[in-house]
Amino acid sequence: MHDETYKKLFAFPRMVEDLLRGFVAGPQADDIDFSTLEKLSAEYVSDELLKRHGDAVWRVRLRERWFICWCCWSSSRGTSRGWPCAS
Repeated sequence: MHDETYKKLFAFPRMVEDLLRGFVAGPQADDIDFSTLEKLSAEYVSDELLKRHGDAVWRVRLRERWFICWCCWSSSRGTSRGWPCAS
């Protein structure tokens, strides 16, 4: 529906930080080092050599480990095979 708007919105580290703070409850959010937020490439090539442009992929440190944050949205109007939560 508005994929380009969301891609632009979540292109900013502060927006991703706010998103994560909304999903990660309590003191765990304090363990995330938001200064390490790093945008990763969201462009992939399949085994069949088909190019795919993803949504928004970030990585961030939580204590001593890196974690991947994949911001994914769907504008599907019907059931989408392979996406059990789509309706």
